[in-house]
Amino acid sequence: MSGILWEALRKVEDPELPVSVVDLGIVRSAEMVDKVAHVTACPTSPLCPLLGELGRRMKESLLEIKGVERVKLTWEPTPPWTPDRITPLGRKRLKGMGLDPDR
Repeated sequence: MSGILWEALRKVEDPELPVSVVDLGIVRSAEMVDKVAHVTACPTSPLCPLLGELGRRMKESLLEIKGVERVKLTWEPTPPWTPDRITPLGRKRLKGMGLDPDR
């Protein structure tokens, strides 16, 4: 079931960049326990003004999955997010927009 959760989260793009929260490395874990999707995520910045919107999008996507009745999303800022968490696909998308995550 956790694979389905990851697939749903991969459809959620960051509000500021057209890259998924999975490919940006924001999602740390996703698992299903008793019809509750438990997700741990790391914000790219602890001061991000769009965390509420991002969390809402993630929850909505997960609640579309048959069998998911509730979502428990935990923002875990430590250890802090770094560009090292970006997947190869995320790096490709960012570079296609003229952004270099390796700088």
